[in-house]
Amino acid sequence: MNKLLRFGTCVLAIGLLTACQDTESSQPTLDAIPDEVLDKIESLGFDSNEVKLFDGTLIIEGDITIKLSELDRITMGHELATVEHYSTDNLV
Repeated sequence: MNKLLRFGTCVLAIGLLTACQDTESSQPTLDAIPDEVLDKIESLGFDSNEVKLFDGTLIIEGDITIKLSELDRITMGHELATVEHYSTDNLV
């Protein structure tokens, strides 16, 4: 019984030591954004300072994703009200 308890303790200690080792985390590489794309984003009313490009997809303001191929199809919304409203060309 005592040998079994020691063996179990050793196995548990080895398991904890190997499980807590740091693993090498790889950060995704972000692509450079052309000035024309930043100008288009700014003309659509978004903040062009918070734009990231990853694998052909723009991440705008941290939570909006737009593919580069779809960027030219987006049009400005209609300014009918004095408060901001969401407008899209996509069908729901």
